[in-house]
Amino acid sequence: MKKPWSPKKLSLEQAALIDTLPRLSRFKGYLEAFGQYLLAERNFSESTKANYQSDLMLFLSYLADQGLDLEPGDLTPDIVRAYLAWCKQVRPHGDASRARRTSALKHFFRYLTENKHLAADPIAILRSGKHPRGLPKPLSEEELRRLLNAPDPEKLSGLRDRAALELLYGSGFRVSELCGLNFGSLDLLNENGPCARVT
Repeated sequence: MKKPWSPKKLSLEQAALIDTLPRLSRFKGYLEAFGQYLLAERNFSESTKANYQSDLMLFLSYLADQGLDLEPGDLTPDIVRAYLAWCKQVRPHGDASRARRTSALKHFFRYLTENKHLAADPIAILRSGKHPRGLPKPLSEEELRRLLNAPDPEKLSGLRDRAALELLYGSGFRVSELCGLNFGSLDLLNENGPCARVT
């Protein structure tokens, strides 16, 4: 039997406070159907659904603590910005968490407008959360040696794969650029020396 959804990381007191406020309680009432929307129409995972619902419960808890008894249509971008600032200053939430919380709100209001619960999205001008990307970690010398020695040089396919790996490492080509190479890509008479052209 499927367990009912419940918010993570909220105390019983925080959850109870939301239920005492009529507008926030109605706001909370949308969350179960929102979760089903994420699964059925957005093709999100169960984990993402649970995280988004819990992020929205944290938002409702913030509103309750601020004495803001609001329905979804009452929100403004400034209220959401204040909440995101609170997440960063008061709680130890990094950029990735902030991006996910913004995304949860944006998807929630998309659900409300697509299903005619709201005529317009009150936070439409809020920029979508973007997950920050770190710099790629380079391979160590030992990792590179193992990678280049992986193909079997006794086989033609092994020689091909070794040449491809050497070319990727030495040139900085993207994999898609490497796969697009053919004999016409070679310029053996180039005045600066033999080279390969990628498109």
